[in-house]
Amino acid sequence: MPTSDDLMRLARVCADQITPPRKTTHFPSFAEVEEQCGDGFEELLAMLHEEELFQPADLDEQERLVEAIKAALGASREDLIEQLVDNQAAQVWLQQEGAFHLGLAVGLRLAEEGHTIRDEDEPDDLEEIEAEDAVRFGKYRYDPVRDYDEDEDKEDEDGGSGGR
Repeated sequence: MPTSDDLMRLARVCADQITPPRKTTHFPSFAEVEEQCGDGFEELLAMLHEEELFQPADLDEQERLVEAIKAALGASREDLIEQLVDNQAAQVWLQQEGAFHLGLAVGLRLAEEGHTIRDEDEPDDLEEIEAEDAVRFGKYRYDPVRDYDEDEDKEDEDGGSGGR
């Protein structure tokens, strides 16, 4: 499963390919950035697609499903299916555009604070991360009370590894 750092390194490769606007107060649209990133954006999507959550996302399968629904409902309902498909595409585009601009704004904020993308070979300092989480969120990443998993107790009873 790719980590956020892995995705950021790949996204940085894409970002390095764009031609920034002449004025520092003008920002490119998602479509402009996507066009300039070329294969890098496709590589980023492919990495995300490896994630179990996104594996079912398949445009060819979506097309087959739409055609099967059209056939099942008949020609009289074809417009309904087309409206649904168009509405879903617009919803995805809306979320994508919103996420892009939020990501851009967060990136600017992090850059202003001096954050950088960690090198691949730079080790994680988990103690430092945990301490920062405690300051930022009032708790550590792993809270034994909040993160209780009853399946782990069942594994312990069954002689499994259980616990953390």
